[in-house]
Amino acid sequence: LIIDAGFYWDAGHSYGNVQRDSVESNEGYLLPVPGGLGPVLIAKLCENLSRAGRINRGII
Repeated sequence: LIIDAGFYWDAGHSYGNVQRDSVESNEGYLLPVPGGLGPVLIAKLCENLSRAGRINRGII
């Protein structure tokens, strides 16, 4: 599993920094850009904020 966290813009489109052809030819899996890592990060951020709020209120 390769997580492509870096990206760049070219002609109005975003592209990842990993060369897709080299990963696919080695039977690997590439988490794509866009739409790969972003939703996971947002979900974890929401989870951590919720947990911090419950800790702050003494619920857990």
